[in-house]
Amino acid sequence: MDGASNLHLPLRPPHVALVPRNQITEFRVLTESKKKNKGRHSGGKGAVDSPKEVADGKELFVRLSSYENDKRIDFINKKLKPGTFATTNDDYNVCVRTSDDPIDRYALPNDETIKWAFCIQPKKDDILQRGIVQPAFSHDGGGIEVFFEYGTSEKTYLDKRPYGK
Repeated sequence: MDGASNLHLPLRPPHVALVPRNQITEFRVLTESKKKNKGRHSGGKGAVDSPKEVADGKELFVRLSSYENDKRIDFINKKLKPGTFATTNDDYNVCVRTSDDPIDRYALPNDETIKWAFCIQPKKDDILQRGIVQPAFSHDGGGIEVFFEYGTSEKTYLDKRPYGK
């Protein structure tokens, strides 16, 4: 037989399994329950799709990272670089208090362990956008995210500490 004769064999359809609708509903209920028990939010827009607002100069934000020398922070001028995401100090505290998974809560693009929390206090009139973390990178989201399109003013990065401390 030559190799061409194999082209005339009937093709097998790929294996397809139907999932009963009630199983999908149960999965959704589990996800909603998880969001409620961990203080997560559902619905709403992501930060980049939300209106811009000005900082009040008093509110604290937290940038989470796997790296002590996070590339989104300008350590020389003590500020966030343009295009940086963070969360509110309140949402960070909920994440820690409920022992939530920050990678899933904030739908982070890599699965490396979060080791550092960088405290940021934007100056009055720094521009930010806040919203709900949307599902991404196979993570549920549901945390509060804050986007600093233009970064923050100098001397707004206050300190870093180990995650959860």
